Amino acid sequence: RDQRGLVGAKHAIGLPPIATMPRVQFFLAIAHIFRPCLGWYLPGVAPHDFYRGEKVDLKVNKLTSTRTQVPYEYYSLPFCKPPGGVQTAAENLGEFLSGDRIDNSPYQLFMRDDSTCSILCQVILGKKDVEAFKTAVDEQYHHNWIIDNLPAASIVKEADGMLETSYSKGFPVGYKTVRAAGALQSGQAGG
Repeated sequence: RDQRGLVGAKHAIGLPPIATMPRVQFFLAIAHIFRPCLGWYLPGVAPHDFYRGEKVDLKVNKLTSTRTQVPYEYYSLPFCKPPGGVQTAAENLGEFLSGDRIDNSPYQLFMRDDSTCSILCQVILGKKDVEAFKTAVDEQYHHNWIIDNLPAASIVKEADGMLETSYSKGFPVGYKTVRAAGALQSGQAGG
């Protein structure tokens, strides 16, 4: 026993045990440990409340394929470009390390505004451009859009007819039509 009548008055680390601390100091220490966080900010994750009709940013990222593993810049295919030209968005370190190249886009999205089939631009594609699109479809390249800093998702119809929301990366540049066996394809003679 020490002079206060406590057994083992010193801990192995040389501090008095909690039982010997005055109660006010003890509660202040606990309050200090569990004090509420006053706030924090992580770039790119600040919440934003959208109002009806407010513009929602849509940016484009590289084109990717699970078949080839070779990414391409989004505007390497002749997609419609923004009126003021393509501008690369400021990248953070994570985007840079993962090889992302995020650019602006000409698409106009507005919160809670349903619109369909708006003409974005009209271009005449040459043979080389058509072949580039065919190759992208054959190699299963996908768009990677970023809407309000979130990746775009697509709805995929499964073979059994069920609809399922797919959260896989991007959505296809295009689809190929599968023809039934024995069906005539363009350019083939019947007989």
